[in-house]
Amino acid sequence: QFLALPIEASMARPEQYPRTLCAAFAACTAFNVAFGSLALHAFGPRVREIVVLDLGAGWPSCAVSLHARLHAHLAFL
Repeated sequence: QFLALPIEASMARPEQYPRTLCAAFAACTAFNVAFGSLALHAFGPRVREIVVLDLGAGWPSCAVSLHARLHAHLAFL
């Protein structure tokens, strides 16, 4: 919330800020919907509330864990 005005002010074309913000939210929403849909398709009605717990051991669990950590790290840059 506090970064919205400085980001908009530092943009080369600040008039495009609303469109850029909507695109970023749309991309995040699409990723979350895709991940949830894939989990539901893979596990069916047995999906737990925390989907990562259904992955078990192996490369899928490692890949999701790595992605989650990277996502959390990039969110705070």
